[in-house]
Amino acid sequence: MNSRDHRYHNNHPRPVWLCPQQECRLALEERALLIERAGKPSRPIPLSRISRLYLNEKVWLHSSVLLACASRGIVVQVQQAGHSALMLGQASGRTGLRQRLADLQERPDWQQRLNDWFRYQRRRVESTLNYRLAIAGSQQAYLHGAALRQWLNRTARWLVGEENHLLSKRVFHQLAQSVAMQALQQHGLGPAQEQLFTYRAELHRRCGAMLALRLETARLGWLKACALEARPKPVAPLEEQAAIRQVENHRAQAERLAQDLFNRMHRWLVELQQELP
Repeated sequence: MNSRDHRYHNNHPRPVWLCPQQECRLALEERALLIERAGKPSRPIPLSRISRLYLNEKVWLHSSVLLACASRGIVVQVQQAGHSALMLGQASGRTGLRQRLADLQERPDWQQRLNDWFRYQRRRVESTLNYRLAIAGSQQAYLHGAALRQWLNRTARWLVGEENHLLSKRVFHQLAQSVAMQALQQHGLGPAQEQLFTYRAELHRRCGAMLALRLETARLGWLKACALEARPKPVAPLEEQAAIRQVENHRAQAERLAQDLFNRMHRWLVELQQELP
């Protein structure tokens, strides 16, 4: 990130992506983070301008950086090899959903109930995609499950090629995963509550996958624009920074979709508890 970028000098903190190809260090200097790279001048980023911090495994950081981020409520996501992620941050005190999920585990059929809910929500998202992308056309049946995922992947490959398809899919999935993890933290389901809800990681993964599927309309829309711009030539290899800019443009949409998803989950849990005698 360019610390001189005008977007980061206003009253609205922004996410910072620091995913270098070579190792670098992140230190704390007064009220700013200092990016140190070999052979390059250090770059300070004021903590007041940071909302979230995304790092990869090539970033070395001092413990004072984590403490400073924790004190300001800045969530740190470390992206590891194999696209797994570790979220570090302080969960908020909004515990309504957290408590109802904990209560759900008291039911002997809780896992089956949760699986059924996710299955229903996935079908709802698939119906939305079929409608917005006009997949089914004049057919009565619509694509769902593996057939829908194959159609989406095949269309992306046709638009921009295999390499660009995989890059865009990975970055959009990272957006969905981070938004889902952030939303769960806002509901009090952060790392500190791992013992409270045993299957927290599974919840993160499943909610992230749901959001990623719903964001396929945004991803395919961007890839279609890239294909039209490049015509009649094939689309050139997309830069990761360009993909990151695209996902950040859709962050507000992803956050609204996540909030809708967890509102639906909360209403379902309330209704489920009302079924008990």
